[in-house]
Amino acid sequence: MGARLLYRDALQLGLGADYGASHLSIQSADKKRWPVFLALLEKSDIDISVAITSANRLFSIAHHAFSGPK
Repeated sequence: MGARLLYRDALQLGLGADYGASHLSIQSADKKRWPVFLALLEKSDIDISVAITSANRLFSIAHHAFSGPK
């Protein structure tokens, strides 16, 4: 659902499948792919808790970089 909403907004900004939002176009093209992705993720050897911690840290760093003084 998130990719579809983001893709809709990207289209309004002039971005699309051919430029700037191809990843959102692919992710939102077929609703049946999300459950397939989740199933593959569940079967993978990825440690979800490590992935979550890493993603949170990455976004924290990005937030700090883009919201602080230059």
